Amino acid sequence: MKLLFIGSRLYDDIDWYVKSKGIESVLTESNEEAINLDLPDQVFIVPRGMDGPKQVALMQKVDAIVPLIGIDPPLIDVAHMKRKWRPNTAFQSLQRAFERLN
Repeated sequence: MKLLFIGSRLYDDIDWYVKSKGIESVLTESNEEAINLDLPDQVFIVPRGMDGPKQVALMQKVDAIVPLIGIDPPLIDVAHMKRKWRPNTAFQSLQRAFERLN
């Protein structure tokens, strides 16, 4: 399973779980000086907003997207992006992705 995480600030809280489940981790971040960039398998520095993460998700063919950002405009953009996305694409609910692990 391959997951895209948006934002690195909280990634250290879940890194142990991701690794223990054998999940391939892809992370996007807009700040190249952010913390935790050394933890995921792959890191992409992208402009702020959802266009960069969306392109990375498509390019990397991720199974799900996990926003690790606060409740601010970028998170609202994630919700809008999910609503517009067609079913059966790389974007599925996190709950379904983790159900497949167990």
